[in-house]
Amino acid sequence: MKKGMTIMTGGVVLITVLLAALYLYSASRLARLTQQNTGTHIYDRRYAFVSMDQSELWQAIYDSAKEQAELENVYLEWIGQDLVMNYTLEDCMKIAVASKADGILLNPDKSGEAEEMIASAAEAGIPVITLLDDKGENSRISYIGVNSYQMGELYGKQVLQCLKEEDNHIVVLTDQMTDNNNTNLLYSQMLQTIENGNNRNHTYDITLYQINTATSFDAEEDIRDLFIQADPVPDIMICLDLVSTECAAQALIDYNEVGKVTVIGSYASDTVYEALEKGILYSTISVDTGEIGQLCVTSMNEYHNLGNVSNYFNMRLEVINQKNVAKKRETEEPEEQPGLQAGRLIFGQAG
Repeated sequence: MKKGMTIMTGGVVLITVLLAALYLYSASRLARLTQQNTGTHIYDRRYAFVSMDQSELWQAIYDSAKEQAELENVYLEWIGQDLVMNYTLEDCMKIAVASKADGILLNPDKSGEAEEMIASAAEAGIPVITLLDDKGENSRISYIGVNSYQMGELYGKQVLQCLKEEDNHIVVLTDQMTDNNNTNLLYSQMLQTIENGNNRNHTYDITLYQINTATSFDAEEDIRDLFIQADPVPDIMICLDLVSTECAAQALIDYNEVGKVTVIGSYASDTVYEALEKGILYSTISVDTGEIGQLCVTSMNEYHNLGNVSNYFNMRLEVINQKNVAKKRETEEPEEQPGLQAGRLIFGQAG
């Protein structure tokens, strides 16, 4: 018995040592890759970009931030991208802190660990700016995102354009892990906008429908169930994130609902642009990824140079539809990334 316990204890210790060694190796490797003296060029600062979401949206934000960083003599590294192992947000934040980054530009995931990680970075003297999803208000130095009231108003205006003479069944897809406060603010403003603008007294009902957007597969399953089981099928569907927007567009094709269900989405990608061009999606409400990328770098520099920065930056929202999508694509051409959803839709005649 004692021999068995000794072997088990030794195994646990060995695994712990190996994991610790792997972590230290990863941290030191990234530190070398992102050190201020890179080749013959000396950067003033080094910032860590942390996002577990590697979709076109975040790739575009990073590309813009990287370009701005170069202009301001800052080295920017996306921690966790293109690594052999799958790291969690907590792992990436620990690596950013261990490598002593001068600042962290963070897209928080929906886990409860984000706030704790932001606080840990702040305790280590590393400022954190959160992007598009706000966490750790007491620890981060600034938040760059969208105003829930403004977004709700835009959704409401889009709905008013789509209301039919007869009954209108409206479904709002919400993420199970999304901050309920922000969703409630958006929902309330959308309702008020529809009520105030419904001059023709159309009848409608609105339902919140929770889905899992952890992966595209999970979202597809939940949206599929909505099309199959809902009675009646929604007349208008509102998606509050990019994953559900892309999955809803695909579901319209798969279940022959194009032209029957009006989908209003969020954010933009090649897939979304194509769906808008084909008339599969009615519209999408998006942000200027270039503006976000530039602002997160300049704001972090402002904090270092002046000792303070605005607590909140409200990003402009824009409605993209079939009329203006071509012009939008001319000014913003996101590159397709391996393994992502771009081009996944089968745009053709539904069977």
